[in-house]
Amino acid sequence: MRVDLFIFICRRYDEITNQLSETPPSTEGLVQLQAYLRDVNNSLVYKLKTDVEEAAERVNFLLDCAIMPAEDLKLHSTLFFWPEHVNTVLDIATNRLGGLRDSAEEDLRSRVTQLEQRLSSSADKIEQMKKRELISQEEMAKAKQFLDDFQTEIDAFTDEANRINQEEALLQWELTCFLQLHDLRRLMDPYDKLWRTAYNFDTKNRSWLQSPYHQLNALEIENEISDMFKVIHKLTKTLVDQPGPSKVAQKIKSKLEKFQVFLPIIQVVCNPGIQARHWDQMSDIIGYDIKPRPDTNLITFLEFNLKDSLQQLEEVASAASREHQLETTMLRMKEEWNSMRFELLPYRDTAVYILSAVDDIQVLLDDHIIKAQTMRGSPYIKPFEKDMKIWEDKLVSMNDILDVWLKVQATWLYLEPIFSSEDILAQMPEEGRKFGVVDVLWRELMTESVRNPNCLVATDQRDMLRRLMDAHLLLEEIQKGLNDYLEKKRLYFPRYFY
Repeated sequence: MRVDLFIFICRRYDEITNQLSETPPSTEGLVQLQAYLRDVNNSLVYKLKTDVEEAAERVNFLLDCAIMPAEDLKLHSTLFFWPEHVNTVLDIATNRLGGLRDSAEEDLRSRVTQLEQRLSSSADKIEQMKKRELISQEEMAKAKQFLDDFQTEIDAFTDEANRINQEEALLQWELTCFLQLHDLRRLMDPYDKLWRTAYNFDTKNRSWLQSPYHQLNALEIENEISDMFKVIHKLTKTLVDQPGPSKVAQKIKSKLEKFQVFLPIIQVVCNPGIQARHWDQMSDIIGYDIKPRPDTNLITFLEFNLKDSLQQLEEVASAASREHQLETTMLRMKEEWNSMRFELLPYRDTAVYILSAVDDIQVLLDDHIIKAQTMRGSPYIKPFEKDMKIWEDKLVSMNDILDVWLKVQATWLYLEPIFSSEDILAQMPEEGRKFGVVDVLWRELMTESVRNPNCLVATDQRDMLRRLMDAHLLLEEIQKGLNDYLEKKRLYFPRYFY
């Protein structure tokens, strides 16, 4: 007798009862539980009932043939009790969940109504913004705070509307659109832009004027003023029929237009390329000293009478920008070379290293030499022409060194195995002596390069170009001597060369 099967069936009935007795924590849980109830009603109870009927046939057969233990009889009794009892459980669950759904739907209707009422109440705040017309610093701060609070409220309404729509979808209702929410955003938008622009300009204007001139970015200031002006210019047309807001928009537009007059001066004095020599030139143009201190703020320059000489000042600033661009390019090139290193690999099983993979270095050298020569031809290079000449010479020197270095390496690699032979040294003592000189030099240069493979440092060894060129000449003499030696051998022993 499969007692474990009977226990399993009873447990399935227990699971149904326990699950249908739960109180769902949310609308989603309620909908899921009702779906489970439908599944139980439509299929699971019939399957379990069939299982119980099959079990009953087995029990009846056993009762006719044997005496069953009391525990088994009790289990069978419980099992046969469930098919009828589960119908009661299902009826109770149907009524209970139906009541919970009614409550959930009623609560949802109430939330929809409350949100619509709150949205209607918020419409009064738009009317309040229409009446604002004072443009003092205090009023701008109040308006901004009012708009911040309004935005927070709108965000909360949006979250609630989304939650309501989610529950409506779960309950298979038509989704509520909450058109008032969209209308509130749309209607408040021009006032939001108006007062935030007013507040931002007032705040940034005071900050710019009081900030040290060298901490300001003229391009950023110009872009921000341009963006603000576009917004306000559009609002002067949008709000033309509303006296209060229109008055505010016109005042802000007027302030922005006055500030725009100062932009050319700001571009001159906040130019990052301006150096002491440029301040001296501009002071000569103005007729008095305008050279700033580190803490000189922007408003100091705006109080000077610079407009009459603006064209000349802009010419100085333009030259300073070009000089600054050249200097920055030179510094950027030097910075790039600070990270460039020769790749050095050990040669066979010796302690000697050789150059490897220098293509990227050669490409960069060619590029920077052309760039340096072009920059040296610029009329704006004069203030640091000496530094530029030193840097160009360094690049050319590195290029010359690398060129002869690779030639020496190629020849050394060819000759080193040959002059490692005692027989060759005995037959070519003069060439062997010369190769010994080159070999010592080569090992010294490579040992020093391994210590610091940075391209700028490795090519800055004492008399490196001259020493390499001397080594190259010696290697050419050695090769000529070796070729003569081989030619002589070929004449004496022709059969070994065919």
